Amino acid sequence: MFALFRVVDQHGAPLEISRQSIQVSASDEQLEGFSDGYYLFSFFQHSSSQTDPCQLRIQDVGVRQQEQQLRVAESVYAPLQEIKVHRFEESDKRPLVVDVADREGQPLKSARVTLTPQTSHGGTSNQELSFTANDEGEAKVLAYPGSYQVRVERAGFVAAWKNVDIRSEQETERQKFQLYPQIRAALTINWRWVSIQSGETLSGNVRSAVSDVAVTQQQFPFPIRFDQEENQLYIQAMGQNFGGRYGGPETRAPSIKQLIVDVPDDQKAGREKLQAAFDALDLKKLDEAKDRLKELEFSQGRMGPRAGIEVGNIYVVTLQTFNQQRGQPGELTFKVWVDREGERSAERPAGDGVDRFGGF
Repeated sequence: MFALFRVVDQHGAPLEISRQSIQVSASDEQLEGFSDGYYLFSFFQHSSSQTDPCQLRIQDVGVRQQEQQLRVAESVYAPLQEIKVHRFEESDKRPLVVDVADREGQPLKSARVTLTPQTSHGGTSNQELSFTANDEGEAKVLAYPGSYQVRVERAGFVAAWKNVDIRSEQETERQKFQLYPQIRAALTINWRWVSIQSGETLSGNVRSAVSDVAVTQQQFPFPIRFDQEENQLYIQAMGQNFGGRYGGPETRAPSIKQLIVDVPDDQKAGREKLQAAFDALDLKKLDEAKDRLKELEFSQGRMGPRAGIEVGNIYVVTLQTFNQQRGQPGELTFKVWVDREGERSAERPAGDGVDRFGGF
């Protein structure tokens, strides 16, 4: 099937589009562009899908959003279809006002606000616009109508973002953001992974900070992420469901448990007791500590299953997952001590004293 069309603005100037702007239930799709805004779109469509329309979706920076059904034909000599799109001018811009406050509602000056247009295929453009909040925590900008991702950042705080639509008929779009202080926490992780197929065992130690957003895959080659949302720390564990494949066990949901430690009030003594408890917890003999492991629950978060964690606690997580560097399925078990950043001593984290990262 073929569609021959030309896309121009209200002044007759050609408009560039991408393959992602066309939506159709088909295969072998190809878009060929020519000069002056002419395009030839070809695709294969099964007879059962030939009633489905072929839609051109315009949602790019500086033009009015619109959808247009393309006329298709069985021959490359399809009739030409001209599509006119309204290109915005300076007078079309609308004010966006962003109010930034801390968790107590007090204005946050000097916050950086970034406005990123969303494209017709659901992604974001690289045409970012950044501006800064004033002493009252207010940032103003003029922008063309359209869909945007608004991100607000300030040093020492957790960044926040949301999707915003700026409409032509609206005089002013106002958005409020509340930023929370970054929880300064250090992570010590001791992990053990066993291949379902071969029984091969790998282990290692990781030291990181929650402020780094994620533990790097070079150090920890598994889909585990530590981050903060508002005033809460989370651990996200993206396990895979093997369902008995690869000759291994049936699917097991990820589990998380907290190691119960009777911590004294004295800060130094409390840290020493947590260090000793972390060192003594053997990942190969967790049954011996089951009376001191409290079962917690994962809930569904924005990016997958997650569980809230607190500074000053030790957790044990088990899940089925691929080793991303080995490319093999297995079962991962790891313990993590969430400590106050800057208080961790300089000694190596607990384990067998060998970091096995170089062979991955």
